[in-house]
Amino acid sequence: MDMAIETHFLSVLDHPNIIKMRGVGEGDMFDSGYFIVMDRLYSSLDSEIDGWKDEVEKSQSCMAMLLGKTKSRKRKHFKKRLSIAKDIAGAMEHLHKLSIIYRDIKPENLGFDVKGVIKLFDFGLAKELHESERFSSGTYKLTGNTGSIRYMAPEVANKQFYNLSADVYSFGIMLWEIMQMEVPFKSFDSDMIRNMVVKFGNRPEVDTTWPTNLQNVMKRSWQINLRKRPSFTEIVADLEGEIDKMDD
Repeated sequence: MDMAIETHFLSVLDHPNIIKMRGVGEGDMFDSGYFIVMDRLYSSLDSEIDGWKDEVEKSQSCMAMLLGKTKSRKRKHFKKRLSIAKDIAGAMEHLHKLSIIYRDIKPENLGFDVKGVIKLFDFGLAKELHESERFSSGTYKLTGNTGSIRYMAPEVANKQFYNLSADVYSFGIMLWEIMQMEVPFKSFDSDMIRNMVVKFGNRPEVDTTWPTNLQNVMKRSWQINLRKRPSFTEIVADLEGEIDKMDD
């Protein structure tokens, strides 16, 4: 079933930051011998984040400070992470324009190809939304408790009706992780996340030295109110704006 879902979505998706399907096996996709051929990824986002943290720490070493390279390296690395986040948001914007909800945004489902381009993969939980199934509230009756609890929108965890904005919440949490280079709610187990985050609204602590617009993107994305979350089109524009400022 997972293979069938993957084939269904990858056969119609075409975006530079979404993994590409290159071929499929002959015969019924539900046969045990069915296969699909996709681009090879060489590392995952979660493993890269660990490497980034080490890289940034090295750039702040005594030697780097003596050579006067700390500030420029830190700025360059910040821009790199911001650009990767913008590319991910672009991939999500593409999905949402096609009314596809992904439902499992997390670093483990993003990887880098041989050229270092970030790619979204694993569409096992993705679902196409149909206008005929949309309620007047703008939400849909979808399977609750779907995805990874650390990044899961409260309405999904609570098995309430939800819509595309659930992906925005997940992205907001992961955006903080990319910029902070730390696992969100690292000391929380799943029960603590359900209690502290889902029930009581705990969110990661935003670094006040980050650009105000970046802080606002995160805070708006993980709002409890679905209607107050931005679209991915807005997020892409905001992140592009911050990247452009760094080029000045």
